[in-house]
Amino acid sequence: MKPSETSAGRVWVRGFAESDRRIAVLLLDSLEIHDHVEVMASIGQQIRALAENGTSEAPILLIPIRSGEDLPSLPAGQTQHVAYETFDPGSPLPALPGSEAEVGSMFRGLIDAAPKIFISPETPLNRLRELKPRTICLATDYSGSGKQALKFTEAFRANRTIASWISYGLIKLQVVTYAASLAASNRFRALQNTSFSAAESAKSARSADWSDSDRALVEKLCIDYAHDADPTPALGYGNSFGLYMTNMRVPNNLPQILIRAGGTHPGLFPGRLVPRDFVLELHTYRPPPSLERTLRNLGAEDLAEAIQDKTRPVKGLRALASLHLLKYGMSESEVNAMLGMDAAEARKLKSTLIAMGCLTLDSELTKRGLSELQQVFHRGVTRPRYDHVPHPPVWYEPTQLR
Repeated sequence: MKPSETSAGRVWVRGFAESDRRIAVLLLDSLEIHDHVEVMASIGQQIRALAENGTSEAPILLIPIRSGEDLPSLPAGQTQHVAYETFDPGSPLPALPGSEAEVGSMFRGLIDAAPKIFISPETPLNRLRELKPRTICLATDYSGSGKQALKFTEAFRANRTIASWISYGLIKLQVVTYAASLAASNRFRALQNTSFSAAESAKSARSADWSDSDRALVEKLCIDYAHDADPTPALGYGNSFGLYMTNMRVPNNLPQILIRAGGTHPGLFPGRLVPRDFVLELHTYRPPPSLERTLRNLGAEDLAEAIQDKTRPVKGLRALASLHLLKYGMSESEVNAMLGMDAAEARKLKSTLIAMGCLTLDSELTKRGLSELQQVFHRGVTRPRYDHVPHPPVWYEPTQLR
């Protein structure tokens, strides 16, 4: 079942003019809905993996990332929060907390199980001097635009004591999230002295396999049906236009028409809440990636035709598709998101292409990689030849990429 096929989804789609319903369905069925329990479990696994990498990572101070709204007001004349000065990272959470409460609850289990490895966020700075943590782990379930998590991280870097520990190599900052948008990933990877890890590349309009014409129509739909009275931007918080959510939490960077409450045409997830009936009908959902459609959108018709043929060596063709997307100018994260590959699959594919001499360590195409693509576009792929029967030329199959 797709989101547009649920009872709530069908009602939501009918709220649009008939001429706009196809695009409304496209938007709705492009969402990714992840299981919230799996999200929390994945964050815990990533943190345990830090400790298992060696003693150089531990002890690890665990801090849930908080939104700016949950931090106290800045003193007069100060423009930036500073951890342990303008706010206490271990202070009690608000009465109506967000996902940081669940992250904190998961932290409690880790700390209780291994108190010598994991340090509580309630630990004051003077006590940290004695415990000498090697890592400050800042964790959240999702980073959409990346701005909130980045500001929280900068608050620790702004603390002079912590900055000194970092400069001497005594401690490092590690940001852990289950899912991060391409924009958020790029922001953190550009940050010095801070490591970043995400189990999933959170889907957004930027990585959706829409054609250019459909992309324009989807954005127009979101803008045309937006309400000026609603504070949420038409394309979501920061106009980052997210398409990721869980079956328990709806981020604020989904387009307004999906999350607004009230009015004559409320969102499918009004007030960023997932209706109970919707979850009962559709617990999780990931739209099947259409590599063929993506390649057609980028002008690689022959390659798209070959991938559409199920008898073809899909792994080899996916490698060629990866080369084409990188040549087109997409980042490595964008390619992985477009191809629907998890981190392990992406590493395996990249290492294979590097070993074959088609790709550099910086994901730049080599002469050999460009040659592989040129042969595809110049020769194509057709039916196999049989003995003594003349047929058109055989479509190119990259035997070295199988």
